[in-house]
Amino acid sequence: MLVAGIAWGVYNFVAKNINHKYTPLTITFYQMVFGGIFLIPLTFIEMDQWMKPTPVSLISLLFLAIGCSIIAFILYNFGLKGLSASATASMINVMPVVGLILGVAFMGDPLLIKQIVGGAIVLIGVKMSSES
Repeated sequence: MLVAGIAWGVYNFVAKNINHKYTPLTITFYQMVFGGIFLIPLTFIEMDQWMKPTPVSLISLLFLAIGCSIIAFILYNFGLKGLSASATASMINVMPVVGLILGVAFMGDPLLIKQIVGGAIVLIGVKMSSES
């Protein structure tokens, strides 16, 4: 986890520095291409666990690829263009709050007081880090 955090920090500063030279769409395109190339060899590790995809799993995969990867990274790279790298990186902490709200709204998950308090703390922290 520590290495992942360091890698994300390095990514933010590198992406912020190249945002003036390339468009967020171009940056995202190359991220997806090189990410795919470097992840393909890892698929062979799990080949014996592969199953025939169902229509639901294909739709889920498309949603993850398009919504959670392509669109999310394009928007993130647009955010890097207008905000500091640290402010943009702090926005990633809003994801669990959005997940909580969507779970309550669409999945019928219960909303607990500790989740409300935790969500408020996250939003306050993101607001404070965005102002500096």
